[in-house]
Amino acid sequence: MVVSYRQSPELSFVVFRELKVYPERDLRRKLENQIAGLNDDDFKIIKDFFDEDSDIRHDGSSYTFKFVGGMARKLRLRDDAAPVNLAIFVYPKWHNPASDQEFETIENLMIGFGKYFSGLTSNRESNAERMSNLDHNDPSQINNNSSHIFTKWLSLINDTNTHGYILERQRIENSRTGRPNWNSTFSRTTPIMINGTPHYLNPIRELNSNSETIVTKIHEEIYGYVMTQLSHYFPMKKRMNFRTIDKLSNINQKRTVLRDAINKCSRLFIKQRLERLLSVIEKVTEFNPNVDIRFGISSRGMDYFWEAMLLKTVGSKTMLEEIQLEIRPVEITAGGSIQATNNRRSVHKMDGVLSLDLDPLNQDIILYDAKHYREWNKLSIDDVTKQYAYERAIALNPSIAYTVQKNCFVFPMTDIENPVSNIIVNRGTYGLPYLSGGASTGISIPELQIIELNPYMVLESYSKGVEHNLGDELRAELN
Repeated sequence: MVVSYRQSPELSFVVFRELKVYPERDLRRKLENQIAGLNDDDFKIIKDFFDEDSDIRHDGSSYTFKFVGGMARKLRLRDDAAPVNLAIFVYPKWHNPASDQEFETIENLMIGFGKYFSGLTSNRESNAERMSNLDHNDPSQINNNSSHIFTKWLSLINDTNTHGYILERQRIENSRTGRPNWNSTFSRTTPIMINGTPHYLNPIRELNSNSETIVTKIHEEIYGYVMTQLSHYFPMKKRMNFRTIDKLSNINQKRTVLRDAINKCSRLFIKQRLERLLSVIEKVTEFNPNVDIRFGISSRGMDYFWEAMLLKTVGSKTMLEEIQLEIRPVEITAGGSIQATNNRRSVHKMDGVLSLDLDPLNQDIILYDAKHYREWNKLSIDDVTKQYAYERAIALNPSIAYTVQKNCFVFPMTDIENPVSNIIVNRGTYGLPYLSGGASTGISIPELQIIELNPYMVLESYSKGVEHNLGDELRAELN
């Protein structure tokens, strides 16, 4: 399939990487590559735009983007020039700019963010880790802003690119092709009797055929509208032909048709596709293309996002919840005074577990800690101690039938040259000598394994449900 990219003519799209320090000269060079004739006054306007954002750190003569996601603003840089749609996207720290996964990664991140936001339940994950273009201090409004609309749009595009437009399945009867319909044949045709036995020489056959309906036309129009709007903010992957549509018409009529189709639909898969179309229609009036767009997750929040993705694609949520019912979170405190202790108390919980093998009778498990670090050798003693503490707690709790056989940290691979072929790497081990001294200390706890997983595959599995057997890869690496 030939894949091309489309963006609006006025779009200036610039990419950065999370937590990388950009001196002003490098920042300006990246902007000049996308905005022709950028002068000092133009650059100052853009810097002022960046300075307004609390997740972009301006340190003297350099800038650091402390989030993953995007922001966009329509800028009039010169009175005699047309406005410029400046859109930036900040990739995760593990992204390799030389890879061919740039726009695929944007799409997967946006869909993944939507899934993650909709599934948040704990206060720890819902405070200050999300970004909202409505009110940065009230991330509960994330479901009402354009980032939520973008995730719906990208989900619709992915579904349409994969399965095509919705068509109506019809059964056509004929006498030559298709599967025999014996009920119709018996009731509507006359057999030839041979030795008292009926023979049906020309059974009625059925052939399933797909045909376009009004729902197909609505689907085509919504797809064209969504592709048109998103091309103002990203270079969009174009797999299907579509018409440029700046505004949807007859929204109420389309809403009625889709609701009626959903009520009459008996096939779950098609019903879900229809509901996806309706969700876009329901939100279309909330989108204002002239308002600044800001969406994504802060760098701190990306730690939780990585944890959530691993639990969905690698770990066992059911097994983890079963163990957490028996073991309280670990509290690590620092400081001598009561006040200092209260100020420096941190609560940690297990990130994930999975069975050591696929035998349902085997109670041996792998315990892991999700670490969204760029450099795996930057772990603290607290990190290592916490993992040892959980392994020990599981071993000492008589109510827990599981036995930890492998304990590890799981990091994202960084700067992957070939995201398709590299899946998992074992970097070695962590350990504390006084906890692995064997007979000399009376304590023997195995060292902790250091695992790197392909983050592109983790993200694709989480966002689109693409099966990469990542849990099996981890089992094979540790066994």
